[in-house]
Amino acid sequence: MNTLRGIVIVLLTVLALTACGEGDRATDTLNSRPTAESPTLMPSPSKTSVPEIVASPSSTVTPPTAVLQACSQLSDVDLSDLSLAFTTEWDGDLNIYVIGGDGSGLQQFTQTKKDERAPKYSPDGQWLAYLVGPISSGPGTKTDMRLFITPTGGGSEIPMASEYRVVAVDISWSPDGRWISFPTAEGLGVVEVETGKAHQLSFAHLLGFHSTSWSPGSDKIVFTTVISPTIAFWTMHLAQRDGEYLGEYNIDYGDIRSVDWHPVEDKILVTSIIKGEGIDLYVISEDGASVERLTSTGKKEGYGKGDSKWSLDGAMIAYETLDEIQPDPEVADWVPHHSLRAMNADGSSDQEVVAAPKGIGQAIDEFEWAPYGRHIAYISTGFIEGERGISNLHIVNVCTGEDILIAEDVSESTYTWWPLP
Repeated sequence: MNTLRGIVIVLLTVLALTACGEGDRATDTLNSRPTAESPTLMPSPSKTSVPEIVASPSSTVTPPTAVLQACSQLSDVDLSDLSLAFTTEWDGDLNIYVIGGDGSGLQQFTQTKKDERAPKYSPDGQWLAYLVGPISSGPGTKTDMRLFITPTGGGSEIPMASEYRVVAVDISWSPDGRWISFPTAEGLGVVEVETGKAHQLSFAHLLGFHSTSWSPGSDKIVFTTVISPTIAFWTMHLAQRDGEYLGEYNIDYGDIRSVDWHPVEDKILVTSIIKGEGIDLYVISEDGASVERLTSTGKKEGYGKGDSKWSLDGAMIAYETLDEIQPDPEVADWVPHHSLRAMNADGSSDQEVVAAPKGIGQAIDEFEWAPYGRHIAYISTGFIEGERGISNLHIVNVCTGEDILIAEDVSESTYTWWPLP
């Protein structure tokens, strides 16, 4: 790996520019928090426990070819010790279900007509945050989604930051579990869970907040935005949790697809497309002074999905790719070949973990590391004979290549692991 030089605009420069011409700050708005009531974790109705669907083509698991960090250590954690929450509409409405990591113990967590989606466990596992909506605001009209939390041990849902409209499913807990961030129509909302006080990070020169990630200390947020309403080119920025804008990172004018702050260190994993160089992974120090390039795919622009994430201990990295466009003789067309890869944090032992079936409409989507580093959950999506897309939830062992189908026909590519004690 070679360290890129001369391609990072250090944040100090950006801070100087913004101090001269920009003074945008977030405005605080108070939101009273209701008290929790009594419990409900309901067994899944029998008619929805095993949905009857047409199976999609199976993904191809790649046997491990090199040693990943987690695979060189013994583990006393079994899949039966883990669980996930996910969203589906098996009963006609979007509801949240909980299932064991080995596919056992399916339970229905919500049972309403309101459409709950995008579940996210708090870092201590005591709360489940999720979005509800779209919510009707009158006859013939709909607003965007609203944020709620529910105690995982039982209790009524509690509205959070209800004065803000949530426009995307990218909600995120701070590592200390005190705050939740969520994208709004005007910026990035932040709410304090204990008090319900909410404010918004809104900067006049930035539009369309997208990928977000908290610093290990829960005091800063790195995020991506588009440069204009008509140009889908994403840039990377840093702000204090309280709304102070700190500046923009720049990877040689790369199109930033995702950002993920290291769990314990002041460095950020970035997926970026650079013109003429392709889509690759970089690690940038918080101050922008250091940039390390981890991959060099040489793929053309757009030849990749762009999500990359640290394992929860920061020892490994997983990322999605569109390795190449391959001719498929059956459809007589050029089709994508999506895959999920993993490597050690220093870029070594880079290997394919699982690949989607070759064919139009087949993809690997939305993955999450398990609370310890041997497993990754992911969504496989595909279209059957030109009909609606089928999304299935899987768990793959990065050390052995074992792949388990956990839930079929999940409605959305949003789910969350229950954190280990």
